[in-house]
Amino acid sequence: MKCSNCNADIRDDAIYCPHCGSKVGESGSTASLNIETVPTEKYINLGSFDISKIMKLIKNPYESLFLDGEKDLNYGILGFISSIIGLYLWFLGIIHIITADVNTGTFHLVSININYFQVLIASILIVLFISLSPYVISLWLGTIKISFRRAFLLNGSVQYIPAILFILCAVLAFIDIYVSFAFFLITFITYMIFIIMFNCELFKIKDSKKIFVIFASVTIYLVLFKLALNQILTYIMLNISNFF
Repeated sequence: MKCSNCNADIRDDAIYCPHCGSKVGESGSTASLNIETVPTEKYINLGSFDISKIMKLIKNPYESLFLDGEKDLNYGILGFISSIIGLYLWFLGIIHIITADVNTGTFHLVSININYFQVLIASILIVLFISLSPYVISLWLGTIKISFRRAFLLNGSVQYIPAILFILCAVLAFIDIYVSFAFFLITFITYMIFIIMFNCELFKIKDSKKIFVIFASVTIYLVLFKLALNQILTYIMLNISNFF
């Protein structure tokens, strides 16, 4: 059936429109009011999570479209936190270089002196920019408008798979740093493409404007990734020279 607010196709059993967040069956003016204003008597229970719902989001990220923007925001927050932790662990993994002891033939870790708080801040900024920059661009060019609250929920709820893959990249960094880099690049590029296309579909971006959204988002991503990678390589090179 069709949403009465944005006219998008939705499931027959949907309670809320997965595209604009309005309640099914409400008129356009009333639905728009519900998107922009959140009743003060409703709250977010951050301590309550349904594991089966998280598993559904892992199996199919598009299940996030059917989350309630008022009651399920905790799943979006948890998704962002998971992705940030995964990326942070990968940064720490590659910062600790596996080197071979020529004399004994054994392996040991060389710990690099870094500011862990700066790495954490970098991880937070990268995840948020990756997810929210397409939102800003899509909000500008999209044919429908979605509140920031709902966009935050939807973009956060699709973060569980990237979080798992980032953690796997971190584990690989302690085994083979080159394999870890390769796997991370594949994960990172796939992550970028998915977030961009997800927001394009979410905001019903016209095909003629999708190229601009993709170009602008990828440009932002590459600049951020280059800055982060330069910082990491600087730390590594300085500590390698001190080690030898």
